[in-house]
Amino acid sequence: MHRLAVILISAIFLASCSALTPRKSNTSQGPYMPIVGTWAMVPLSNGIANVAEFTAEGKSTLHVFNCGQEPTNETEVSTYKINNERKFIRINQGDTPIFLYIAEIKDDTMLLRQIIGDEVFNLNYIKVDQVSPLCDRKEALQKELGQTPYKPSDFEPNPIIPEAPGLERYEGKWMNKEGQLIVEIHKDANGQYSIQNQSTRDWNYLYSLLNHDDKSLVFIKFTYSDRPILFNALKHKLQIIEGLTPIESPDQIKYTYFLGFKKYSEILTRQ
Repeated sequence: MHRLAVILISAIFLASCSALTPRKSNTSQGPYMPIVGTWAMVPLSNGIANVAEFTAEGKSTLHVFNCGQEPTNETEVSTYKINNERKFIRINQGDTPIFLYIAEIKDDTMLLRQIIGDEVFNLNYIKVDQVSPLCDRKEALQKELGQTPYKPSDFEPNPIIPEAPGLERYEGKWMNKEGQLIVEIHKDANGQYSIQNQSTRDWNYLYSLLNHDDKSLVFIKFTYSDRPILFNALKHKLQIIEGLTPIESPDQIKYTYFLGFKKYSEILTRQ
């Protein structure tokens, strides 16, 4: 399997994780010219810093590098195609094609994304003149991209909800239809309401209140991981605006969140 597409599978996840294959789409025969050239990956936390070459004839060559190991001459040669909508790269090697989503290509930088399991990972590349890894720039580039541990200056939580009429309507653990906890509004022994910070094995969630009254509760959710292996995941240090709006049913509430410029809503149920 092509290392450009499986660097995360082989070095990050358990064997049970699998890549998500996009819906069937027509694939162009000719190259997408901005991708032609030599691209060095911003090194991952595990040291992987491969360099990929894409030719105008549809051939790709991966040069394998790891910042923590002595250089080798290992390469993998494949063919590639770009779909007609220029949304993803299809890497052809062996019986199973691999798809990498094209998030952005500029003159000297490229951002690819790969979906593995429930996570989306960023693969950042810089266009270079020769096949050489970016190990000497690893820390600076990771810092620039936010692929670093959380520190207090990244986000200052403010989960306390000041006293106001009708706050009891928000109290509780609010679950989606799959039974997953989305947000918890907690009332302590002193009657103080707050948005509860949450943590899982992979992710931590911090909150900061924006606005509250009897009609809506609006806050920012900040997501980060303590695991270096997830520092290049799309969710790491992601901030999104979320809100809760009471509806007629006392044990349900409307949950709204924004991703980019898109608004999404669903109904949550109080546990």
